Amino acid sequence: MKLVLRAVVMLALTGALSPVAWAQAFFYREVPREGRLYVFGSAAEYEKWDKTGAMNRAQMRLGYGPAGETVLFDGETAVNLYNFRHGLPGEVSKAPATTPSRWSWRDGKSTFESEGFGLNLSNRMQLRFVDERPDPTTQLPGTEQPAQSRSSFRFARARMKLDGYVYKKQLEYEFQFDWADAASVVQDIDFNWDISGKRAFMLKLGQFKIPFGRQAITSAMAQEFVDRSIVSLEFEKIRDQGLQAWGLLAGGKLEYRAGVFNGGGRQRTLGTPFFGNDNRKFEYDARVSFQPWGDLNYSEADFESKDKPLAAIAVCFQTNDARTPPATGSTTRLGAGRETLGIDGVVKYRGFDLMAAYYFRTLTPVTGFAFGSNGFHVQAGAFLKRDVALLAARYARFDPTDKTTNNDLTELGFAATYFYARHNLKLTADWRRLHGEAKPATDHEARIQTQVVF
Repeated sequence: MKLVLRAVVMLALTGALSPVAWAQAFFYREVPREGRLYVFGSAAEYEKWDKTGAMNRAQMRLGYGPAGETVLFDGETAVNLYNFRHGLPGEVSKAPATTPSRWSWRDGKSTFESEGFGLNLSNRMQLRFVDERPDPTTQLPGTEQPAQSRSSFRFARARMKLDGYVYKKQLEYEFQFDWADAASVVQDIDFNWDISGKRAFMLKLGQFKIPFGRQAITSAMAQEFVDRSIVSLEFEKIRDQGLQAWGLLAGGKLEYRAGVFNGGGRQRTLGTPFFGNDNRKFEYDARVSFQPWGDLNYSEADFESKDKPLAAIAVCFQTNDARTPPATGSTTRLGAGRETLGIDGVVKYRGFDLMAAYYFRTLTPVTGFAFGSNGFHVQAGAFLKRDVALLAARYARFDPTDKTTNNDLTELGFAATYFYARHNLKLTADWRRLHGEAKPATDHEARIQTQVVF
């Protein structure tokens, strides 16, 4: 009876409207996007939003959607039509037609939103215990003799991140600081402009992660091991200052990133000098990733796949002439030019993940001959209990130069992680065997790390 009465009332109201008003009153559109639901009762407002991404007089209701989504309405008409369509009670008085300021907290992130401004705040702590057991021929600093072990507690990372948008959602900003890194507190400071409005073509300017290897792009908070592999740390320089064009095409199946950077790495602070570019040339990086079953997050461990696999394969390229001119009063040039080509891939399916990468680079020093260097790593993880308990294994091998034999460095490791709230709250223990053929020497390292994001 209630549904019948609602229908009668709606027909009676709209029957009194002119044809133009009739068409306007019965325009209705629901658009899910980025975890929210946008609802329109006006064709003009919908067309404006579709072009610009802006809702000038939006009404926001947190958790009002069918699946608990935040819903944004373009006006009271949209609210009433939405309520009618979803069998909700009608409303007499409505909130003001301006976006109210709202605070919320979810998944380790505090969010503040008002008209024309959004802010997300999150903090991350990684507290680590490390036990190092060196080769019998190696003496660690602070020990009395070779082969003696050394243990320590460490603040691996203590980071604060602020990101959001200003004026409209296409204009995004990001700040990230690491209070545990005295040499480089500033991690990310960048501005991103979504020119297309649909994340198909964007420009990012500032200091951020360069578009190269997958494991380097993946946040340290989203790793299966306590830290990245020796190959990732060798070939995948993580941050720099520059400009990047990037986006997602073909419904998220194709991701591209290309940028120009100083080439000297992230800016140093707290008394360490930094002069921008260290020579007259720039570094160029590019990465193209194919994701046949849609956008795959840069996160290790399979929390995403359910009834179908997820996969991505990417190629990346980097060139940087880091040869510097002689200092004043000197004739000595330093540095080397390098060109690096890489390929990486990942597959996730029902709690299992497999990731691999291979890199090859050519280095051209100021004096001497050019030489090659290569490395690869393979890593796999599997949930013993889905989304809770995971085991992982990793093998990495790095050849510093193809001009010398029997000089490879290898890493073999195993990890176990208990997830309380996925990557936001977890405890990880891992063990690594690090072997160098040139010496030869074998070191062992055990680490336990707890991570909390809030």
